[in-house]
Order: sequence, then structure tokens, then C-alpha cells
Amino acid sequence: MLADGKLLPCGARLRSDVVIVGAGPAGLTLASSLAEAGWHVTLLEAGGRRHGPGDDGALAGETVGEQFPLVSSRGRGFAGSSNRWAPGTGLRVRPFDACDFTPSPLRDVSWPFERSTLERYYTRAFELISVPAEFRPERQFGARYPTPLTWPGGPELAVFRFAAHDVFQSRFDAVARARNIQLVLDATVVGIELTQDADSVQELRVVASNGNSFVVEGRFFVLAGGGIENPRMLLESRGRYGNGVGNEHDNVGRYFMDHIAFDCAVLEPVGEELFDAR
Repeated sequence: MLADGKLLPCGARLRSDVVIVGAGPAGLTLASSLAEAGWHVTLLEAGGRRHGPGDDGALAGETVGEQFPLVSSRGRGFAGSSNRWAPGTGLRVRPFDACDFTPSPLRDVSWPFERSTLERYYTRAFELISVPAEFRPERQFGARYPTPLTWPGGPELAVFRFAAHDVFQSRFDAVARARNIQLVLDATVVGIELTQDADSVQELRVVASNGNSFVVEGRFFVLAGGGIENPRMLLESRGRYGNGVGNEHDNVGRYFMDHIAFDCAVLEPVGEELFDAR
């Protein structure tokens, strides 16, 4: 079911089993899976049907250290930041390596589980983005060429795979028609209200672009707004805690992590035939 936050009665109270904030890839995946299992879901999206020029202002902000492009790297509207995926490349993915889960020698932090924990989820994950789960990289073009370099352990082939840029945008009609998903567009969460004992979330305060306000209640709440918007919502919700929800130790919004990138080598092919994949 589709709703517009601007058109809901002012002061309305929406209720469902699960409330998900953010209709990006994570929120859409979770909402669809829960709906298939029989749960009633309210899916809140701050933007509209698509990301528009007027949405950039809501994504703006200041960063310290590296100047990450907060606007151009993120999207607002149904399908979230996937609206920024280029038609020519789309979504680039590959499973984690086992070494990604080993503790860092520089900091006493690591994943709380090993790669094997994720194995049973990868087949379903590839299905969600319409990419075949079975893939043999050694059969692909180029794998038969010998490596000119040697190192202990031998070469390890890592392959990125690609999904269509609109793999999540194309699900709008299905989500809007789903009987147990209430998709509310133009619905910006401005407050997370806790129970009297501050032990759990009671409701969300939501505002539309025309100033219309309403409340959303649920048994469970999920923040799926991304690494920037999730901390923003938590830090701005200071009704019961001055430092924001879940921020007793002043960690919310810290430890932002991005990809490490550096120039490490230059490859010079011995001939153009290496690039002839016909």
C-alpha cells in the first residue's frame, strides 16, 4: 500500500509489526522478506518516488578529515542511494574474504564472527540482485594466462560481479501493491521516542515536506537510513537523553569507515590480444 506523508491526516497514528526507516537497498530487502513471512511492515522514506534536485539540500553537511561528497555519493527517495548507481556500471559486488574478518593488528577490534557465518546467506543475496549464485571465475576469459609475477602462496583470483543499476528501483510497483507493506513517501523521521523506562523505542515522530506531522508505532523498529542518516536520527533524538538515543558512551556517529585506496602498481600488457574478449 502506498501513502504520501503530505496527505495523511495531521496527527495520524500509524501502526504495524515492524517499522523500517529508509527505503534503500537494505530497507527494501528487509521489508520484502518480512512481508513474505507474514509480518505487517511500515516502510518510511524521506524522499519521493525518485531522487530529485530538491533532495540534495537534505543530504548536505560538513565532514572532517577527508572531504567525502555527502550529496553526490548518496541518494534520497525510493531505492535510496542506489539512485546514484550509473547505468553503465550498476552495482558491483563480491563476497567477503576470510581475511576480512581477522582482527586488525592496529586496533583491538574485529568482526564478531567468521566468514563462514555468512556462507548460507550469499545464495539468497545474489538472488535479490538478480545475479546467478553459481559462478566459476576460473572459466572466465583471462584466467588461462600465466601470471608474470610470483609470490608465496600463488595468485588468488578475485572477481567483482555486476547487477543492473535499477535492480531496486524496479521494485516500486511490487512494494506499493503489497498488502502488508505500507510504503510512506515524504516521511522524514525527526524524533525517536523511548518508553517510560527508556528501555525500548515506543514510537517515531515523522514530518512531511509541507509540515504535516504524524506518529508511527510498532513492535520493532529498524533504522536503514545508511551510515550517515542513522547516526543523525539517533543524535537528534534527545527527548530522554541529552546525548541522543544509544549514545551513553559517546560513540554514535564515530568510527566512520570507507574504502582504503592507494596506487600500488602499474600494469603494462605485453600485447593487445589480452583485451580481445571476443
